[in-house]
Parts: sequence; structure tokens; C-alpha cells
Amino acid sequence: MLVYVSFISSDTGVSNISADTSRVYLALEEIMADVLSNLHDIQKSLGFWQSRAEVNQSINTTMFLVFFT
Repeated sequence: MLVYVSFISSDTGVSNISADTSRVYLALEEIMADVLSNLHDIQKSLGFWQSRAEVNQSINTTMFLVFFT
């Protein structure tokens, strides 16, 4: 059996909850913006290091072909 109890006795309680909810949503939006920004930076960094690895791989392949074939 579920029992619903209302802890809000006046309209000011509702407005306080509304204000608190708005602040929570704003904080969550800021956190998500920071997370997405950090993920974007990580993605750019991984792209840079992947391109470096590909260049090094092609250099190593070329040197192997020049010296060992």
C-alpha cells in the first residue's frame, strides 16, 4: 500500500521547490557543458596522437623497405 504525504503546506513551499529545482537544473547544465567540452578536447587530442602514430608507422615502413629489401 502506497501512502502519499504532502510536505508542502503553502504556495511559498511550492515556489521554493521550483527555485531549488531551477538551480539544480542550471548546475546540471553547467556540469554537462563542462563534460562535453572536456570530451571534445580528449577527442581532438586522440586525433592528434593517432595522426602522429600513422606518420611514424609510415616512416618506419618506408625505412624498413629502403634498408631491408
